[in-house]
Amino acid sequence: MQLAFTSSSLILANYILPIDEDVKCIRRLSVEVKLSDLTLAVDFSSSGMSFDSCAYLNRYSGKIVYTGDLVDDDEIPNDLYDNADYLEIPSKQDMNMGKRLVLSFAADYLPEHFETVQAIFSRSGAYRRFKVLLEQTDKLEQWYKYEQDAVSSELIAWCQVNEVKVKIDV
Repeated sequence: MQLAFTSSSLILANYILPIDEDVKCIRRLSVEVKLSDLTLAVDFSSSGMSFDSCAYLNRYSGKIVYTGDLVDDDEIPNDLYDNADYLEIPSKQDMNMGKRLVLSFAADYLPEHFETVQAIFSRSGAYRRFKVLLEQTDKLEQWYKYEQDAVSSELIAWCQVNEVKVKIDV
């Protein structure tokens, strides 16, 4: 077995393990996670089907764990909430993807209806009425693409902040 040490890494059997300079310990490398898997987790967390729907990523195994009223507790690791290896994957609400994103879309693609969109989002039931407007203006598919691109961008930024390698596959 080969063993070598540099000031910033330990080389062990052809694997380079970075040394965390702040705490002088070996830092494990995260695995690559598919952007499409993270997007599904965001959709699950944002679905509203269950009040407590959440998804967690184990940054070292790449496994995504789903929690909520509709998930069997036997599938949830015992140390999920105490283990720093697990990161809560943000929901669309956590990413502030609501009204701000809709108004941005309206400004770019529905400028003639911008005031209408603002009025729609001043009352409850806004998304349903917004989608009716999108259908009437033949912009529904464009909205879905716009929203998906925004979610993907936010997830990529989240991965960078949390030192998670992401594979762009969508």
